[in-house]
Amino acid sequence: MGFLDEFRQLRLDTPRIALINPKCVNSDYVNQCYNDKNCYLCFGSDFNEDSMYCKWVNYSRDLVDSSFCENCELCYQCLDCVKCFDSMFLQDCEGSDACFLGYDLKGCRNCFGCVGLRRKENYIFNKSCLGKDEYLERVAVLKEDLDEAHREFTKLRYETPVLYSRMLHCEDSTGDYLLNSKNCRECYDVQEGWDLTYMTQAYRTKDSMDCFCVGDVEQCYECMGLVTSTNLQFCGATCVDCSDLEYCELCYSCHDCFGCVSLQRKRHCILNKQYSREEYFSRVTEIKAQMRVEGLYGRYIESVYDEEDTVLWTS
Repeated sequence: MGFLDEFRQLRLDTPRIALINPKCVNSDYVNQCYNDKNCYLCFGSDFNEDSMYCKWVNYSRDLVDSSFCENCELCYQCLDCVKCFDSMFLQDCEGSDACFLGYDLKGCRNCFGCVGLRRKENYIFNKSCLGKDEYLERVAVLKEDLDEAHREFTKLRYETPVLYSRMLHCEDSTGDYLLNSKNCRECYDVQEGWDLTYMTQAYRTKDSMDCFCVGDVEQCYECMGLVTSTNLQFCGATCVDCSDLEYCELCYSCHDCFGCVSLQRKRHCILNKQYSREEYFSRVTEIKAQMRVEGLYGRYIESVYDEEDTVLWTS
């Protein structure tokens, strides 16, 4: 049996934590979440309250069916929004309240079907109303046929110029949703990244490539779900405070391990078996050489779950 086959069997046989939800209260069905309260079916979301069916939202409350939002409240079906309140069907909006069907709004209030407005109030399809009373009367009529309102909104979006990319304080970078980053190539949803390539959802990360959902990491390649780690390759499913790992998952405070699952504070392990330092490096060299001969070294580990049993199936 080859290494990858042994590793897959180890992943199937090793007990693993069912959900990762530390310090969550009354939130039994959230995963990869921290410090949530009264939340249901939320994923990758921290410091939220009274929210459900959300992905990648933080510091928010009373959100439903929303993704990539921060510091929002009482919002439904919002995407990539910051500091929005009492709003529905918004995308790429910031600091806006009581808005419905909006795109790229900043500092707006009582706007319906608007695109690209700044600090406006009581607007419908980018046109001003005489006051709040007229706005509310017209909105009540428009909500009787939301399909038609959505068609008008979509038409306005196509006609209104928008930013090609959302970058702030970035240098020599390409991608979208980048903040305070430098030398990032084809990166998305990255904050404080340096010298990165093909990264998605990274925070305070350096010198890494092909990683997803990582924070405070350096020199990592083909990994996902890493925190405060250095020099990891082909690792996934949450490794925290680790260094010099390959083909590992669910490891905490581990160093110099190869093909390990669900270990804590271990060093010089292969397939969860302890070795001396000399034996470890000798054996790893042999395994890598054989994998290269077979053309398998560098292949990312496959999921042990069927696709229909994952969040991907609902995306």
